[in-house]
Amino acid sequence: MPLEAASAPAVHADRLRIAEAAGAQAVRLIRNPVPPLSLMTQGNLDNAVRVLLALGAVFLSGVIFVVLGLVTDGGYALTAGTAAHWLRGHPRLVRSEPWISGGMYIGLGVAAALSSSHRT
Repeated sequence: MPLEAASAPAVHADRLRIAEAAGAQAVRLIRNPVPPLSLMTQGNLDNAVRVLLALGAVFLSGVIFVVLGLVTDGGYALTAGTAAHWLRGHPRLVRSEPWISGGMYIGLGVAAALSSSHRT
């Protein structure tokens, strides 16, 4: 296929010319097949190895992010569970919990409203 076969916009006049050139090249390849091994060069193999290494790095970074998320979320869950267990033994704190959490929400809202929205 011509190299520019996928680059012409759908409304472009060259679309028909590119389609005809791609069809002619397909007919040439059917009449004179190219063995796959003739397409393999050392440069092609080097590029394939680079792509595989890059994909492996992306996969590894994804695994690292998932593990970090599990560790931090697990820490939050353990902290919340420990706090809940501790609060069960202190009924006075349980009664004041709506005031404490409400104050925290108001404090976070004020902090967010007063923080600068300009980032450099």
